[in-house]
Amino acid sequence: MTEETHEHPSRPYFKVLVILAVLTIIEVSVTYTGISEAILLWILLSLAFVKANLVIAFYMHVKYEPKPWLLYTIVFVLPFALAFPMAFFPTVG
Repeated sequence: MTEETHEHPSRPYFKVLVILAVLTIIEVSVTYTGISEAILLWILLSLAFVKANLVIAFYMHVKYEPKPWLLYTIVFVLPFALAFPMAFFPTVG
């Protein structure tokens, strides 16, 4: 039996942690601006999508898998991310 080892490049956990913290600060600060709720919803969903991809890629080690993980994430998650605000469109704005 042969054993496969996957060599991970340097693990940038702290760098990703800082990026996630900065994105969270941006999310909180955007909520205190006076922009409309519809635009706010799109901004917050976009930031949440980016943060989810970072967590999936680095902390769940999907980035080091041979499959094109980003393509799968976009293909399956993006339609839901686009449909979610449309479901609340009558109540937003």
